[in-house]
Amino acid sequence: MASPNGNQDQTTKKHRVSSTHPLLIALISIVVVIVAVFYVRGWENEKLLKDFNFSANTYRQLLEGRLRDIIIELDSAKRFYQGSKFVDRAEFSSFISKAISKSDEIVSISWVPRISGDQRRILETSKWIGGLNGRSIHDPDPVNPNRHDKPSPPRAIHFPILYAEPGNKMDEWIGFDLASNPTILTLLEQARDEDVIVPITHISSPHLLTGRNANRESFVILIQPVYRSNGPLQTIKQRRDRHLGFLILQYDIGIALETAISNSEPIGLDIYIVDVEAEDGNEIVFHHRSRLVRTGAPLTFSELWEIPEFIHTSSLNVSGRQWKLMTVPLALYYVNHQQYQSWGVLAFGLALSSLFSYVMFSNYSRTAVIRETVRSQTKELSRTNEALQYEAEQRKSQLRELDFQKFALDEHAIVSITDVRGNIIYANEKFCEISEYSLEELDRKNHRIIKSDEHPPEFYADMWKTISHGKVWQGEIKNSKKNGGHYWVMSTIVPSLDEKGKPFQYISIRTDITERKDAEIKAMTASRTKSELMANMSHELRTPLNAIIGFSDSIKQETFGPLGNDKYREYLEDIHQSGQHLLDLINDILDVSAVEAGALELQEENLILADVAETAVHIIRPRTEKGKVTISSKIDPELHLIYADGRRVKQILLNLLSNAVKFTPKAGEVILSAWFNDDGSLAVSVADTGIGMNDEDVTKALSTFGQVDSGLDRKHEGTGLGLPLTKGLMELHGGTLEVKSDKGKGTIVTITFPRERVIQNI
Repeated sequence: MASPNGNQDQTTKKHRVSSTHPLLIALISIVVVIVAVFYVRGWENEKLLKDFNFSANTYRQLLEGRLRDIIIELDSAKRFYQGSKFVDRAEFSSFISKAISKSDEIVSISWVPRISGDQRRILETSKWIGGLNGRSIHDPDPVNPNRHDKPSPPRAIHFPILYAEPGNKMDEWIGFDLASNPTILTLLEQARDEDVIVPITHISSPHLLTGRNANRESFVILIQPVYRSNGPLQTIKQRRDRHLGFLILQYDIGIALETAISNSEPIGLDIYIVDVEAEDGNEIVFHHRSRLVRTGAPLTFSELWEIPEFIHTSSLNVSGRQWKLMTVPLALYYVNHQQYQSWGVLAFGLALSSLFSYVMFSNYSRTAVIRETVRSQTKELSRTNEALQYEAEQRKSQLRELDFQKFALDEHAIVSITDVRGNIIYANEKFCEISEYSLEELDRKNHRIIKSDEHPPEFYADMWKTISHGKVWQGEIKNSKKNGGHYWVMSTIVPSLDEKGKPFQYISIRTDITERKDAEIKAMTASRTKSELMANMSHELRTPLNAIIGFSDSIKQETFGPLGNDKYREYLEDIHQSGQHLLDLINDILDVSAVEAGALELQEENLILADVAETAVHIIRPRTEKGKVTISSKIDPELHLIYADGRRVKQILLNLLSNAVKFTPKAGEVILSAWFNDDGSLAVSVADTGIGMNDEDVTKALSTFGQVDSGLDRKHEGTGLGLPLTKGLMELHGGTLEVKSDKGKGTIVTITFPRERVIQNI
């Protein structure tokens, strides 16, 4: 029989065991709260790091955008030069001053022309509007590089600074020869030969254009080559032949950074621009102190790399040179971005744990079902809380991303949103600027408010049909401004679709193309006017000239009776020759116009080059006898056939032979020859022992109406159309024309037919 004391002890023991359950559960709940707090604290740190990286990337993007604007200003200056025949000092100052005034970071912009040794004297004595007005081209002092008043020695090519803005700061650099520095000359030649923008930093040239007392490590100089826009730039030779000079732009990347982030809210970040390739101990190019705290010493380069966490490092392309942008948070940054969710979780968890423990101690005697119900509800509440927090963070992240995308879109495009009826419900500032309507005037107005009469109804019907079916439409549209003007845009209309796939609004993203469209219209009008002029010239001038030439020829042959006085015959010969010369001039003008317009068609056939050459020599020979010039053809009669326009090939040879004879003095010699190149192409050359030309004369001779000795006193009659027309006819055949000349010794003109036009003999 069991002892009562034994049962009591057993009951007491069970009671003790049962009474420990609430205490154990309370301890477990506290541990759970602590774990949750650590978890949330880790999440807070991750969010802090994510926000920090986002801010650092935003600063980098703003700086890169600022640097792109600098490149755009440099490209605009290049196009300004390419679009002008000649830019004097006043024009340069007017254009460049506007570019500098728009940008705080641009220090100076200079124009450095390519000056040959023969052109140096002309430049130094030319008036100030386009020359140096007596100043000499000069080099730096070898002892003190900051001084540069030593006249430059003779060089084959000089690169002097001719124009520079701002003038009050850059006047001392006018005439400075950049070719005097081998390092800079190498960079100039690299920019010219590769047609790229080449940077100069304080490492490659610490004194260049920074002033006598300035030595800013954050200065960057960009070298932009400028070429004539009248030909291809595919090869180094083509680039060198068409090279005009350089635009030199100097800017302060530190100021660019300060300007780029000036409109952003200060949040307590220091920014370092670091040149990791520097070897002079000046790795930190620029240090931006946080606008919240501007005290305390900046970090050194070695200290930057020793910070184990919370430092953002990204590459920064500074016009071809790789630098680093390093962002470091200050203590104030952590204070301003402190998260309190973990404290909330701690307070909530402790309160919940205390309440739960109290309930457990007070009601432990209740059934296990009640305890399980409470436990289940607690877990569900915890999961719900976590789910709500996660959803809230996701929505915040999405809102930030949408805000950033909208900001980027509004900055770079003309944007509007309409409902399905075409009524405007949103328009950004660029839309208001280009249309000249205010936002209030556009609100809820139909998009027809900017419609022009340029496009037919079918155009708009097709557009609405496309977007109403939920498809993207893209095209060029001419719109009307409020005050009567117009503008062209490249527009992309994107429908926004509902759950059923039906459009409920349309987003239109546009780009301004007004300048391009206006230029196209002007070009078409000019081309049409030119064609009409050429047609009138052909009819109105050829008809009377043919009559003059025909009648003078009949009179000269005394068809209807003798002339009588010999003086009449002499006058008649002048009339006949002048009429023929004028008719040839008109024919050349029409041919040049047809070539330039792409309207000249070739009548191609298989030709024996030797026969065409012999005919051309036979026609020219009377002129050589008059001038006592020897002419000969050394073209092999067995030479391969070529596939070309026979009339135009003869015209090409006559032009070249005529020029050679005209510019060759008595007892001179003109030789026509041909040979095959290694690539299978056929070369034909006309060589003479005439007066020759320099490089500038060659360029002039190849331009339309360009004559080497043009003027009232020129010695040689001509139109200035022979070589340009010949070059154009060769290009129609897919060939080339090359002129090599030596002043006072003679000229060799070589035309080359491509391998595809050479027919192998059978």
